[in-house]
Amino acid sequence: MEKQAAIGRRPSRAQVDEIIEFSGEDVLSREWQGAETLAEPVAEGVIQLVRIGFRTFYSQQNQFLQGLKMRESTIMHLAVANRRSLFKDSDDYLVFTLRYPLFDRSRNSFIINSASLLIFPRRIVLIEPNTPSSIFETVIGELTEPAGVPVRRRSLAGIALHLINAVVGVYSSSLEEFGNVLNHFEEEVIGSNGRKVLAMMALVRRQNIFLQQTILPLKEMTFELQHADSTLIDPELYSCLHSVSEHILQIIDSAGMLSQINAGLIDIYSSAQANRMNDIMRLLTIFSVLAIPLTVVSGFYGMNFVHIPGLHRQYGVLWALGAMVVWIIGLIWYFRRKKLF
Repeated sequence: MEKQAAIGRRPSRAQVDEIIEFSGEDVLSREWQGAETLAEPVAEGVIQLVRIGFRTFYSQQNQFLQGLKMRESTIMHLAVANRRSLFKDSDDYLVFTLRYPLFDRSRNSFIINSASLLIFPRRIVLIEPNTPSSIFETVIGELTEPAGVPVRRRSLAGIALHLINAVVGVYSSSLEEFGNVLNHFEEEVIGSNGRKVLAMMALVRRQNIFLQQTILPLKEMTFELQHADSTLIDPELYSCLHSVSEHILQIIDSAGMLSQINAGLIDIYSSAQANRMNDIMRLLTIFSVLAIPLTVVSGFYGMNFVHIPGLHRQYGVLWALGAMVVWIIGLIWYFRRKKLF
């Protein structure tokens, strides 16, 4: 009952920052009381997860430096690392900066967010954006639920791995949404307006390149972590990182496949435009051929000669018009027989 009450009082991520403590099967969540509380040592056998927003971190960064005994260079590292995913081993603690894309369906483009992980002995500090929803909410919900995650996975390495996996999972979901947009776009390529299609193709190409540039540093970060020599990295984490690396490689392959799909759409669009132009030219050619009899007959009787056969006959104009009609009908029959239209 004590454990259930502690979990039940867990605040909403949209309202406040929080501190979650894991001790065997017991999970305790309490509100954030300020960076000064981080100076208190974490009890033996307890893993502490501190969730804070970027605003809270940067507004109290001096208190964080003192409470966590961090170097000032770490603050600079976090500020610069927001531009790409990075890993840094600072001996006493590990620093991760994780960039991840969120797909905006209204603009058909990616919005890049970032989160940072600071791993200390028996403590993990998660710094995430100040947004109403969090990509880590599902993972942390599983960690705090009694039947969510086995107790053995609530270790320092296990919690860190779950948080990293949450970031990698965002790439998969964003790629899936991006792929749905491409599938819908494929249906409109042939019949859509040319300028709209070209603009959409250019946007898709830029977003795909942008996505690949975002995930490649994450791959490099995972590679560096696998070869890092730190006492904070549990040997169990090394084996689990292999699966994370494979997941990242699958995402890179999926991004490459979407790039090939986009290139295929460009080929389809070019072929459709060429076929449309061929149809137009064929139609114009047929009209030109049908106009030849009219041009020949009218040109013949328009010559400035006195003696032209049929020029002064009473029904000469009807014979000329009849010859034009018969000639045109014959050409139409010939074109239909050859299935030219």
